[in-house]
Amino acid sequence: MERCESVQIAAPQTRLLAVEALTGSLQGVILRLQARLGELQVGTFDSLQDLDVAMLAPHIVLLEVGEPGADELAMAERMQRLWPDIGLILLIERTRLDQRLRGYAMGADHCLDHPCTEEELLGVIEALMRRLSMQSNAAGDCWVIDAQGHRLHLPDGRVLAL
Repeated sequence: MERCESVQIAAPQTRLLAVEALTGSLQGVILRLQARLGELQVGTFDSLQDLDVAMLAPHIVLLEVGEPGADELAMAERMQRLWPDIGLILLIERTRLDQRLRGYAMGADHCLDHPCTEEELLGVIEALMRRLSMQSNAAGDCWVIDAQGHRLHLPDGRVLAL
């Protein structure tokens, strides 16, 4: 079996929020992603508040679905309702087709086997960033202030530091 080449994330300013079902359960994945992404925040399912998500304003949420998973899927559904433009990746045990189908039904972009390979996860993140970038570029006549990142996004695609 061939090993995949490392994937370069398209946007170095990508903000990703990783939500663990249990503290430390995604530690290995998170350590490898930190070197590749612009900004990576980690929270646990039981302590994450809507305000935390709003303050980070992530482009992508990586949510680990534990057992039995109903609460994590409800959180994912709430995130999709509150922030419909967020890319949502769910990590679900391979044997839980019911969770995977519910995840897709409530709007998840990807439901990956947990554990998944780093290459696949990075490929999914890159694909989501391309889609999210295309969506934000569709309104090309808008100026967007990123107060948290202290940047101004110009209609022509340039980004200025504030």
